[in-house]
Amino acid sequence: MSDNKVQCQCCGKMMVPTVLRSRGLFVGWQYGWWFGGGKPVSSCCPFCLSEEWDGKRDIRDTMMWRHVGFILSVIAFFLIFMVGMKLNEVMICCR
Repeated sequence: MSDNKVQCQCCGKMMVPTVLRSRGLFVGWQYGWWFGGGKPVSSCCPFCLSEEWDGKRDIRDTMMWRHVGFILSVIAFFLIFMVGMKLNEVMICCR
């Protein structure tokens, strides 16, 4: 078996990077199943948990920006939904 250890650029320890995978959606109540997820998204150092362990990571590749994008898209969805509800009320009142 080969030695696959590399040095982390953040903490300086020799390590094998841990793969971070996308999360799925749990469907069902008591006896459900996982829907989707499990795709490799990024990797991190198991000691300092830094995604920039190789020193080459772009900030747009980090999980934080993926979470920020998801949260902003949920907020945008609800704002559009609320505007649609208000337009519906206006259209009903103008009949």
